[in-house]
Amino acid sequence: MEPPKTKKPDFIIVGTMKGGTAILYEFITLHPDIEPAIQKDIHYFSLHYHKGTEWYLNHFNRESYKITGEVSPTYFDIANSILIPSLIKTFNPNVKIILIVRDPIERALSHYNHLLKIEKKDEIISSEINDFFNVPLKECITETTNMGYYLKQILSFSSYYRKYLYYMQVCDKDNILVLRNDDLRHQPFETMKRVFGFIGVEPIESGKFRDFKYSIDTKTDMLSDKTYNRLAEILYPDYKKFCDLTDIEYSVPKLRNRLAPDHYGVHIGKNGWLFLVGGSNDPIEFYKKPELISNGLVSGWSNILGKRASYFKKKGIQYVHLFVPNKLTVFPEYYNGDLNCYRNSPLLNLLHRLNKHANQDVVDYILNPIHYYNKVKGDVKLYWKTDTHWTFFGAYSAYQLICSKLGLNFDPELLGYEKARIRMAMDLGGKLEPPVKEDVFFSSMNRKSKRVYANEIVLYKEKHGLENEMGLHVGSNVVFKNQSALNKKKVVLFGTSFSEYRPCLLTGILAETFSEVHFVWSTNLDWSYIKKIQPDIVLTEIVERFIPEVPSDNFNLKEYAGRKISKIGLPR
Repeated sequence: MEPPKTKKPDFIIVGTMKGGTAILYEFITLHPDIEPAIQKDIHYFSLHYHKGTEWYLNHFNRESYKITGEVSPTYFDIANSILIPSLIKTFNPNVKIILIVRDPIERALSHYNHLLKIEKKDEIISSEINDFFNVPLKECITETTNMGYYLKQILSFSSYYRKYLYYMQVCDKDNILVLRNDDLRHQPFETMKRVFGFIGVEPIESGKFRDFKYSIDTKTDMLSDKTYNRLAEILYPDYKKFCDLTDIEYSVPKLRNRLAPDHYGVHIGKNGWLFLVGGSNDPIEFYKKPELISNGLVSGWSNILGKRASYFKKKGIQYVHLFVPNKLTVFPEYYNGDLNCYRNSPLLNLLHRLNKHANQDVVDYILNPIHYYNKVKGDVKLYWKTDTHWTFFGAYSAYQLICSKLGLNFDPELLGYEKARIRMAMDLGGKLEPPVKEDVFFSSMNRKSKRVYANEIVLYKEKHGLENEMGLHVGSNVVFKNQSALNKKKVVLFGTSFSEYRPCLLTGILAETFSEVHFVWSTNLDWSYIKKIQPDIVLTEIVERFIPEVPSDNFNLKEYAGRKISKIGLPR
């Protein structure tokens, strides 16, 4: 019998760089029934696909009957769509895919050392490690500096969740094996037994499995507390979602005793209250430094709200702009410190100056629920203790104020809707170690209303169980209709997670009250959408911590959703 002349790899180690791919491949190819490729790091499906199939196959011994495979970390590290996994799957539908990951901060440090010592990048050599890892994120996103470019690459390669989703979309889960670098280090024999079984050969044992020359621990002691916290806040939430998705153990270093009181951007307040004080918006700084609400920022809000007011007034459309206060503004008494959160509230600061300097039309359209919240917060639970968001009652209170401002009736029967109760870790509680859980409840507002439309972003999230995926929020669009509505009006709501596309918060409450409700997840208006729908009422909602980002109102929902879906890699 002739040996196969088109030898294809039976297994591929797809990543991740600095995760232990080299030593894992070395261990695998110690097996007598497994033959390595002619060279490591072929990168065919990621970097050299244009060279063709024949070029790729020449990397394998076509005269051999042995199992063979390759290792190319770029197959995972730069998998920013389903393209690379699709190419692999098409080439060999039954190929065994192995992914080995590492603690994200350890991996980031190892990558940094690679740029410093192996590639000898001038910018890395001339900078201190903590300065490098504190390069502003805007430089990473825009890649306007070399330092920003390198840090973006490191952070991207240390983020596993979304790239694994792309592989899951294309490849059979039974053909993907996910390993932890820690397991290869500390349980090498058990781990290699799993690997050989996955590939389909009889397991072997070798003393070389104790060889850790490529798996040396990368210590985080060289990082300052500030730097470590920053990396942890960026990388560990992604890592936790990845671990949940792959059913591997989520194990990260415990918080160091020398960490600041605000862990992962979460302030641990009194009586179990948690507050968001860090993150990309850095909200606590606006309480500490009222001057950050600059004259330019006030002018920007005055101008954008003035343009909206002028347009809607001319068209006979009722309009309300709702500023949702930060939890810290409503419950400053639970902040564990001397900060005067209420007096220094960015929202109250902005509103005071708008009242003083803006056109009266602008002021008339603004809805500020802070004073009402202060009256009722002792009677109802407006915000969750362990979450940034308001509860159903927080949303319902805002709904009452909206209806009152519009001169319309609100529906008190909604308060009696059945509430599903569960104990869970919410967004702030989930960032702590161990996670802090809370008894929460959700009311589904869909007795009278019915969802009649959801755009491709929403359908994709629902199909893949990604309803809470941060990167897929903006651009979500749903429409509800209600034949027995209390108010026979058409509403378009542009808002955030405080409104929600699912019928459990403000959007759902409005859908039970108005005959037609459109929700667009965006703080910017899409004028073409408004002109097409011709609503009776337009509502805009934005949370206090987003105040520094004045809307531009240049949003095009259809184009944005199309780009987002194309980036994911789905057919249009």
